[in-house]
Order: sequence, then structure tokens, then C-alpha cells
Amino acid sequence: MAPIGTLWGSPRQRQSKVILSVAAINGLDLQQAPFEFGVTNKSPEFLSKFPYGKIPVFEDSEGWNDIGGKSDFLGSNAKETALVDQWIHLPEHEIGAPVSGALGLVYGFSGPFTREALDKQ
Repeated sequence: MAPIGTLWGSPRQRQSKVILSVAAINGLDLQQAPFEFGVTNKSPEFLSKFPYGKIPVFEDSEGWNDIGGKSDFLGSNAKETALVDQWIHLPEHEIGAPVSGALGLVYGFSGPFTREALDKQ
């Protein structure tokens, strides 16, 4: 099966892992572009496709990406777009960030584990 598109991002990044996992679960082949943070996303080629320089980003096999927010599925006006964005980011900020901070302490990514540091989360 041909890849459905290309994912630009670090394979260690939580959001990239989620995207790759969803693609794998659904049997989709997703190509990963060679990526070096701070280099690839600052290159003129990358910025011409993705002007914000943020990752992860997706480009389909025909070169389409929706960084410009021109599609109707993002809302037809500013209020609808804000509502869609709010619901997209709710689990990321309300669940993902606190859990990843606590897990970082437990697994030693954020320094040694102490009960006081965990309680600050």
C-alpha cells in the first residue's frame, strides 16, 4: 500500500506518537520525513509549506495540508473555529499535560522522583 502522506515531526514527541499509532491501528501507511528539530522546521523548504514552523504536521500524498485553516470542517466563522479548536485541545491540556508531567517524574525524565515534586503537579 502506498503511503497516504507524510508526517513531519519528532518520533519521540507525544503528538507524533498518537498520530502514528492511530494510522497503524487503522492499517494506514504513513511516511515519516527525516526530521531534526530546530533545523528541519526552520528550513526555507519546510517554512514554505508550513509557515508556522510547528510540528507535527501532515501533508497528504497529493501535497495538501490544512495549515491555512481554509477548510469548512474547521468552522465557517471565527466563533465556530474557536469552538472546534477548544474541543480538539481539551483532552490534550486537561489530561495529557498533567499526566505526562507526573509520568516524567515517575520514570525519571524530569529528575529524581520525590513525593513533593509529584504533589506540585
